[in-house]
Amino acid sequence: MQENVEDDDLALLFPELARDGELYQLSLSYSILGDSAFPLRPSFSLRRGAYDGDSSSFVKVVADLSGRYQSGRLTLIPKIVYSYKEHDEEDPIFASTRNEHGYSFGLVANYRELFGIKSLALRGIAGYSRGDANEDFYDTESLFGGLGLVYLFK
Repeated sequence: MQENVEDDDLALLFPELARDGELYQLSLSYSILGDSAFPLRPSFSLRRGAYDGDSSSFVKVVADLSGRYQSGRLTLIPKIVYSYKEHDEEDPIFASTRNEHGYSFGLVANYRELFGIKSLALRGIAGYSRGDANEDFYDTESLFGGLGLVYLFK
């Protein structure tokens, strides 16, 4: 993926933090217990952010585990994720090389054939995410949720 930040004023002040560049990703996943009532899918991703600024460039490893449970018209898909991200060079503002541990979990619930209509479903999503960086400025925390109607065109 190509990233281009227009008017990157931060890069004018600190060229090491320039954010133009490329993001590369390699992902592997595999389903286990496929015939069971609760199949699992572990996955692993390796990401490389190659940016003009070496302090913005990074390597990130992501491991996650998702499952799937179906009972009648209801499907539940829980997911947990752990990630570790390490930047290439020292941040000129914080005078340290940034690294971050990320944690998240979420749940998607899907209820098919809403009101007896085969093409209509109700979908809900909820989750929590947290990023703990060695530079507190980059710490993150989010709680998310959503509810929507899904219509399948056939």
